[in-house]
Amino acid sequence: MLQAISTPEVQRLALAYGTLLALAYKERMGILPGGIIVPGLVVVLGLLSPLWCLTGLVLAPLLLLVYRRWLQRPEHIRRSPMYFLAGLSLLVSNLVALAYIRLGWLPPSLDELSGTLLPGILACTLHRQQPARVLRGLALTTLATAVLLLLTVLLLQHLGIDLDVIARAYAAYGPEPVLRLQAHGLSFALALLVGFLLYRSSGLRPGGYVVAPVAAALLRQTTSAVFLILGCALVMAMLRLLEAQSLTVGLRRYGAALLFSILWVWGVELWCLQRGVAVLPFQGNHLFVIIAMASYANDLVLQPPRRVLPLMAVSVLVALAVQQLLALLLPQY
Repeated sequence: MLQAISTPEVQRLALAYGTLLALAYKERMGILPGGIIVPGLVVVLGLLSPLWCLTGLVLAPLLLLVYRRWLQRPEHIRRSPMYFLAGLSLLVSNLVALAYIRLGWLPPSLDELSGTLLPGILACTLHRQQPARVLRGLALTTLATAVLLLLTVLLLQHLGIDLDVIARAYAAYGPEPVLRLQAHGLSFALALLVGFLLYRSSGLRPGGYVVAPVAAALLRQTTSAVFLILGCALVMAMLRLLEAQSLTVGLRRYGAALLFSILWVWGVELWCLQRGVAVLPFQGNHLFVIIAMASYANDLVLQPPRRVLPLMAVSVLVALAVQQLLALLLPQY
């Protein structure tokens, strides 16, 4: 029942509300409640599969225990905990998802990608801040996000506004049009490794931790590539304008990048529908497209573009090569 109301529109509202509430909580209490995208992501995953959502939350402290017990000592790992926690998160979460699917607890068609990094993001925040205060903040902001989302859905339904337009439009292209990623768990793990190596050699982060495969999948199609590049450029321009006018930096800047990315993806899709353009501008609904766009735009503002753009290009090209190779070696995945 919950999965039935988890439309693209509802998911994006949840991500937007969660981002705003996480920022507000950080400003008010001085504690980041799990991560800037975590409250909204928890609500989204709860609608998709309560069991999968709960599993991600339980795995976070377990991953943190493993990290602190066996992985924290070397200097190069202490300086970049997110890379190693994300790697653990991908490994464990994908194994758990596979077990759930085999047991019939998780539908094979369920897009569980958004949940594979949740334990790592939350574990990293628990590592850097006081765990009890982080978890309390996460509980409050997640509850507030869910309540605000529910009130919004009820209000829009009362006004006769349809919140299931995009999914129905995408249905014409197949039962479940999503980004075409070969062996996505392995693709994300390799992208994480490449990103870490580039970070270690340059001190710069080439976009988000695992967004390169998403960008590579979009760049393989001309329409998606154009909208992705235009979106990144527009979001980056808006961030620079905000930074100049209001000193929007740090988490505020990334939060703004997420909100602008949501507006761009949503706006382009609605424009295509209204114009009758028979294309999938972002190859189906996927929150990782929004996160990828926000991450690239934020990192291009945060770091020197002339130095970081080549690194981004390398990571995306490697992701493209990996996808091509996996398509040959593992066509069934």
